[in-house]
Amino acid sequence: MKIKYAWMMAGLSVAALLPGCATATAPAPAPAATGTPTASAGPATPIRTTMPLPRGVFFGDEVDVLPKVIYRTDPVYPYAMSRNGVSGRLAVVFFVLADGSVGNPRIKYTTRMEFELPAIECVRRWCFEPALKGGVPVACQLEVLMTFGAQGQ
Repeated sequence: MKIKYAWMMAGLSVAALLPGCATATAPAPAPAATGTPTASAGPATPIRTTMPLPRGVFFGDEVDVLPKVIYRTDPVYPYAMSRNGVSGRLAVVFFVLADGSVGNPRIKYTTRMEFELPAIECVRRWCFEPALKGGVPVACQLEVLMTFGAQGQ
């Protein structure tokens, strides 16, 4: 399975968080009915909103050092969606906590609700080196785009 992610953080494109991470500037074409399933990235865009973050959680432009991925897993492409050649995109917003764990993952938007649970379960297992502010580990908000489709599409 080939995985690409697009990371977004407070107006910063942070594709460098993952070695080999790539972002696309155009949406991927619809997948063929056959092929190996994959999840890939879409374009990175700012995520700062007017809603305040919880106390102690920072946007990416408010920290000195951005979080870095230590461990990640790939999302499971639902069998029924893969078999029928169904593709979809979604964005997962979550906090990288001061201990490097993931907190409060949630779907920002999705084109197919069938991809939501595999994406949330995947992100919950990720582990990071936390963001630093003044040399102290702090929580930081991240967002990742995932595109589910057939390999090579």
